Formats: sequence, structure tokens, C-alpha cells
Amino acid sequence: MGKIIEITKYGKNKKGSRRRTINSPVRLGVTAVGFITVLIVCSLALLYLMQANKTATYGFEIEEYDNAISELKKEQDRLELEAARLRSTNQIKANLEKLNMMEVDPTKISYYEVDSQMAVKEKEKNDTSK
Repeated sequence: MGKIIEITKYGKNKKGSRRRTINSPVRLGVTAVGFITVLIVCSLALLYLMQANKTATYGFEIEEYDNAISELKKEQDRLELEAARLRSTNQIKANLEKLNMMEVDPTKISYYEVDSQMAVKEKEKNDTSK
């Protein structure tokens, strides 16, 4: 389907005069085809560069996150070592005076001894009262 082109002479149209129209297909010359081809190639190249730039940016962000993760892992290892050091018996003994505590002599510890028969008798009393 072609375009309708109206060809008129400016200033010479009078009332009642007939305008002449031409129905012809659109033709592109070699220059126009070359220009459109160059335009398409440039557009595709620009699109490619934008995608490559975006990918490179994501690569840098991923590298930054990896560095942050490795630093946090090193910090975690350091804190675990510090916690283990603070839990060690030598460190606890060293901190006894700071915490106003003193070491207990194991010979002075007395335990409460329970006669197992009394516990059984007490249990029997509770069972008979039910």
C-alpha cells in the first residue's frame, strides 16, 4: 500500500481548481538504506555497551560483598578465640580477685545426704493418702 502525496503549487490554487494526487510506493535509495543500517548497528552497539557496563558494575559490587564477607569471617574467628580465651580456667582463676571471689577448699565442702529409705517411706505415705 502506498502513500498519497498531494502535489500543489503554492499560491496558485484557486477555488474550484482540482488538486492532483499521486499514488506511488515509498522507495528508499541506497543512501537511505545505508543510513538506516548504520543507525541500527549503532543502536545495537550502544545496547551492548550498556549491558556490558551493567555486568561490570555488578561484578564490582559482588567483589565488594565478598571482601566484606571475608572481613566479617575474620572478625568472627577473632571473637571466637577471644571468647575461648575468656572461658579458659586460667583466665577464670586470674579474674577471681577482680570479681571478689575466692577459691574454695574441696575438703571443706559438705554435701547433704538423703536416706533413700526415708524417701520411699514418704512416697508410701503419699500413696496411701490418695
